[in-house]
Amino acid sequence: MNNRTETPSSRLEKPVAMFPKNHWYVAARSKEVGRELLARKILGKDLVLYRCESGEPVALSGLCPHRQFPLGKGTLFGDELECRYHGITFGPSGECLRIPTQESIPASCRLTNYPLVEKWEWLWIWVGEPELADSTAIPDMNDLRLGEEGWRAMDNGTFRFESRIQLSIDNLMDLSHVYALHFPAGLMRDIPPPKVHSELHNNRWTVTTETPVPADEFTKTLFPDCGDVVYSKFSSEFVSPGLVKAVISTHRMNADFTPGEELGTLIFPHALTPETATSTFLFMAETRNFSIHDTSIEPALLESNMRILHEDMEALELIESHTSAEIEYITSVRADAGALRVKKVIDEMIAAESAANAG
Repeated sequence: MNNRTETPSSRLEKPVAMFPKNHWYVAARSKEVGRELLARKILGKDLVLYRCESGEPVALSGLCPHRQFPLGKGTLFGDELECRYHGITFGPSGECLRIPTQESIPASCRLTNYPLVEKWEWLWIWVGEPELADSTAIPDMNDLRLGEEGWRAMDNGTFRFESRIQLSIDNLMDLSHVYALHFPAGLMRDIPPPKVHSELHNNRWTVTTETPVPADEFTKTLFPDCGDVVYSKFSSEFVSPGLVKAVISTHRMNADFTPGEELGTLIFPHALTPETATSTFLFMAETRNFSIHDTSIEPALLESNMRILHEDMEALELIESHTSAEIEYITSVRADAGALRVKKVIDEMIAAESAANAG
């Protein structure tokens, strides 16, 4: 792992206020980073990503320390990155290799190299204190069933929300909204309201709910012999500030309205990365333990996922447009308990980092 020090260019970048920095976040999907330069802003820092000719991924501060020209508009020559403004050239370590107008190179003329680790089909980056970077703290891909035998994984893409990351985490840890926002209006009126539970398990807050639901066309596409009503179990687990694991398990429903045989489980890892104080990247995947060799159901899966994603995006961006610098919840209800507990955990992380920086 590369050691790094803060450079003049990285100090000029404006960090995202009030969100944990000392954690691993997904910077990009593996397929997004190649021999073309990729400019991306993460936690308020301008970055440029590319792969060396060996295939090794690189993440550098994205503004030239000379005049802050965006290096995403630069040119790769082998593994060297040349700024298009004045031709100043940098190596993958961030070292300045060449200034066309002079032989001497000022010590301040270098880029920050950020630790970047490739796991599954995601590139994880550390933009916090360099001495605290520990790649073993990257979430376990096996826990997410990504690439695991007996499960089929799908990469659903990269998305950008014009809303702060905390709203996305609140949304994922609030399962009560699923029945209102993602189901047809009024569909749940004749079914007992689902109870939402939250618990701390293995130092992670998890929110769960379960209820009988009418089997719609989509459910019958996945499970053709499921009947007219199925029993659904939902859970959301706060893995880290940059990852929430959502799980949907579908069961046959017994005559007494209890869950019967499991028909299948879908896991949706949501990798969330702050772009700015009020915008967020979502890197979304899914994996399933049923019909793993049947790709004919995947268009229906993707269509359903995109509908839900855009419903969430529209709701969160509407909330952001009416939110001041700090989120203020005027009223909370019982179903908010899990989301509020996770927000407290994040607030404690922020406070600990602030105290360490002040010391």
